[in-house]
Amino acid sequence: MLASKGLALYHKLKEENAQKTVAQNLSEYADVKANLFVDQKKQGNKILENGPSDTVGIVCKDREGNIIVALSTGGIPMKMPGRVGDTPQWGSGGYAEDGCGAAATGYGEDLIKVLMTKSMVDRVNVEGGSSARRTQDQALEQVRVLESKVDGKGGVICLDKNGNPGIAFNTPRMAFSFCIEGDERGVVVANLFVDQKKQGNKILENGPSDTVGIVCKDREGNIIVALSTGGIPMKMPGRVGDTPQWGSGGYAEDGCGAAATGYGEDLIKVLMTKSMVDRVNVEGGSSARRTQDQALEQVRVLESKVDGKGGVICLDKNGNPGIAFNTPRMAFSFCIEGDERGVVVGIEPEDLKKI
Repeated sequence: MLASKGLALYHKLKEENAQKTVAQNLSEYADVKANLFVDQKKQGNKILENGPSDTVGIVCKDREGNIIVALSTGGIPMKMPGRVGDTPQWGSGGYAEDGCGAAATGYGEDLIKVLMTKSMVDRVNVEGGSSARRTQDQALEQVRVLESKVDGKGGVICLDKNGNPGIAFNTPRMAFSFCIEGDERGVVVANLFVDQKKQGNKILENGPSDTVGIVCKDREGNIIVALSTGGIPMKMPGRVGDTPQWGSGGYAEDGCGAAATGYGEDLIKVLMTKSMVDRVNVEGGSSARRTQDQALEQVRVLESKVDGKGGVICLDKNGNPGIAFNTPRMAFSFCIEGDERGVVVGIEPEDLKKI
């Protein structure tokens, strides 16, 4: 609403603009663009390269399960007069249905083409978002769709019907925070992810990290398995992962041992290390090639049965190693007595050829 003085000024400016030709208006618009980007090199291309900024999106769920989505927009640079972006278009900038809500940011034209938040909510409600891991994976997948279908840049935040958050983006950075009632961490903020490019997306995209697993065999054939865990992001209070559950994070039997890393819920479902040890002991691991093939097969089972991400290391009764993973990378090393290579190390998938 405008006061009478402000309203009079508005009408005056409107009349002045109406008297200008289209060419004059476009010329002035071009001047504005030129001034804004007069020294791109000095600005570090921060507007054109890093894209839209200052958008604020909020998704909230109350104790009765009511969902609220709220949005503001920072617009995009060099937009044409009259442009309507994603924020006012329901299903593009924001959407809520059946207890699930999502908000998006990025280039509005791209978000509109894929109906970013409508697609995100449908993905969660149709495919099911029953856990923090599941909803997070669906957010990551929605951003991949944005990029693959329209070469789009942006991000999305989401809450499923159980209040589990999903957050993903493919821009250099996106500030975010979330808070879940009863979560002892309180408000989780984006300080850790202030520069995704620098961090290498290591938590949101590549999953859990910093787990350490060790499998050792002494000269008498005794086998030892030891584990630590880095946990997973956004875990619920009281969660028990795979590490303390024998047969999931680690297992040893009949001279064979295995340790695993990845999303604990997935490893538990397939009893990852128990299955690995059984596979070696039953099918026989009489050579390095044989044991390695069985490790690769166990990871394929993890992926095919529960769409799981993770890795496993193993030693058979003869001391042959088996190492496999389906994550972007997994640091590993091994040393076999008498092997002239000494300590063999690796981290990338192609490093598995060293085994």
